[in-house]
Amino acid sequence: MTMDEVLELLERDRALHLTQRCSERDLDILEDGLGRRLPAAFRGLLARVGGGILYDRHEVFGARRLIVHDIELVPDLLSVRQRLEAEGHSWPDHLIPFHRSQGIVHVMDVSRGEGPAAVLSETGQSYADLPDFLRAVVLPRPRSAGLDAQ
Repeated sequence: MTMDEVLELLERDRALHLTQRCSERDLDILEDGLGRRLPAAFRGLLARVGGGILYDRHEVFGARRLIVHDIELVPDLLSVRQRLEAEGHSWPDHLIPFHRSQGIVHVMDVSRGEGPAAVLSETGQSYADLPDFLRAVVLPRPRSAGLDAQ
């Protein structure tokens, strides 16, 4: 599944998410804060779908905090990175925390700049790139025909 196909599914399910899209300016500021370019797939996710909450349980850290009624629901990526470092989590600079679900943080290897980025979890799982991660972890599983008939 390509990143465009993943983004189309996420956009189709927009009513199931609580997100805010990132502008090009937001993304440029995020890259300045990180000191490196974001992978094109992640930029696309933040621009087209946004940072926030996907499917009620997946936090995606974007360029800005997601605030609803003066309550921070999802912090921004740079704040999460600082907070995790302060708590003793240390990753090399090229690994950025971008997703959290059920207490597990996933980091993305941004060492290749705009190119494909591997995704790693605190529990040792790895995914070849962002589309593989989103398909395996975030997107809902298709229901089988047998279940639909019941």
